[in-house]
Amino acid sequence: MISNSKYFIFLFKVATLSILVSYCNAIPDNKQKSKDKENLSNLIGCYFGCAFIPGPLVDYTNLDSQKRGRLISSQDLIRVDSFQLRLGVNSFLGAGSQYNLNIQNGATMHEIVYETIDTSGSLIRASGAVWIPWKNTALPIISYNHGTEIGFNTIWRLSGAVFSANGFITLVPDYIGYGKTNFLQHPYLHAATLASSTIDMIRAIKKFCEYNKIPLNEKIFLTGYSEGGMASLSTLKELTNNPIYNLKITASSPGSGPYDLSTTATNIIKPSNPLLSNVNVYISFVLGAYNSIYKINRPLSDYFSESVAQIFSTGIFQREDGYEITKNLPKNTDSLLNPKFVSDYSGAGETGLKNYISENNTYNFTPNVPVKLFACEGDKDVPPLNSETAYNYFIGQGAKNIEKEIGPLSWGGHGNCSIPITLKTIEYFQKF
Repeated sequence: MISNSKYFIFLFKVATLSILVSYCNAIPDNKQKSKDKENLSNLIGCYFGCAFIPGPLVDYTNLDSQKRGRLISSQDLIRVDSFQLRLGVNSFLGAGSQYNLNIQNGATMHEIVYETIDTSGSLIRASGAVWIPWKNTALPIISYNHGTEIGFNTIWRLSGAVFSANGFITLVPDYIGYGKTNFLQHPYLHAATLASSTIDMIRAIKKFCEYNKIPLNEKIFLTGYSEGGMASLSTLKELTNNPIYNLKITASSPGSGPYDLSTTATNIIKPSNPLLSNVNVYISFVLGAYNSIYKINRPLSDYFSESVAQIFSTGIFQREDGYEITKNLPKNTDSLLNPKFVSDYSGAGETGLKNYISENNTYNFTPNVPVKLFACEGDKDVPPLNSETAYNYFIGQGAKNIEKEIGPLSWGGHGNCSIPITLKTIEYFQKF
């Protein structure tokens, strides 16, 4: 569920510019440093071909009295024209790529702060980004949910540019534990808060568009990849089961998410089980998160080997050194996990934890809007069985307009597969 390296190379370039922006804004406004500030501004503008200097912070707290979904503030951070978007996307896809993306327009990215709820149901101010296309027509909304992140950066926000380049207003929730709430444990693979943070951001973005006179055409699409695939499906499940939100979804296209978390966990937590790709990271993250979310509060050594429990002793699994830590995690359940825990879980024990995990299965509902599930045959991180299970359940419940597409081995593994799935998702949404 961790993004592919080619994507991060491109995004790293943009992140470097973000650092320059922060430094540029931090330079005091005096004669001695005004030239430095001007030079940095020019460097940033020339590199990306856009006005990359953040705009003023806009406060909306006096305009909106609702609680969940209340828009708190916005600030435009990136403005990029269609030419530079095309260069960026071509860099992302790579020379001679078999994939092609039509770039229709430039876009502006705003950081959004809004109110949602945490795992206890208390109000909290969360953040995310919204990309507004440079178009003068009424526009549809896409909610894009990002995948697993074990560090503190918010580089996934840039993913929204790909969708907005095709005329979609694209919101990208950070989730609790990232962005403005990075001091909190991320409730990893917790369906309820993944859904609430998404739903409340959609509501906040509708307010943002209203206040800024950005016309909407009332179409709303849900998508995401990996953890984000689960987030988008849990959002659709919540909206389907609770129409009080008054949000009508046009279609959904979740990609490669762990929708059947119960079966996924059972297939992982077994004695002497090799943990392929990044599976050791995912199971570590989810055990730590659920221990906190559901107030189980057991010593981490109940789940992990002593050495691994010590690594995560702070209780916060996303951290600045996350990539350094996780790349050295053991790749076998015998070394990663406590043998007694593995024995109990793979047998008749750990019923409480199993029940909590089953609460977060996101496939067990009947969609009332079109859904297309994407997955990849070569995915070792999140096997396509998850999408097969969801598809079969939906069809068995009599849901209409349900499709699935399992990409061939040529699409690559979990990371590389995100590219064709993203492009095919855009094609799918453009049909509506």
